[in-house]
Amino acid sequence: MVWYVLNNCSQVEKYVRMFREELQTAGVHNFERKIRLGFQTWFSNHIMRLRDTHQDKIDEDLFSLACALILESGNTPHA
Repeated sequence: MVWYVLNNCSQVEKYVRMFREELQTAGVHNFERKIRLGFQTWFSNHIMRLRDTHQDKIDEDLFSLACALILESGNTPHA
């Protein structure tokens, strides 16, 4: 369900594209499956890193979404 919400959020589209490009560049096979399984963690970590370095450029809604995903997963972001 988390992937469905993220994949249908217009504010997240560019981050899905970024993650897809990273996977393709790395030569990951079956990257569509990897996106569904790994995007949530990647997105949360990416937004947290951006927030640390460019706080004024991160939309509060995206930041809130990333925080909620971290809380749901029980993981802390990786720097």
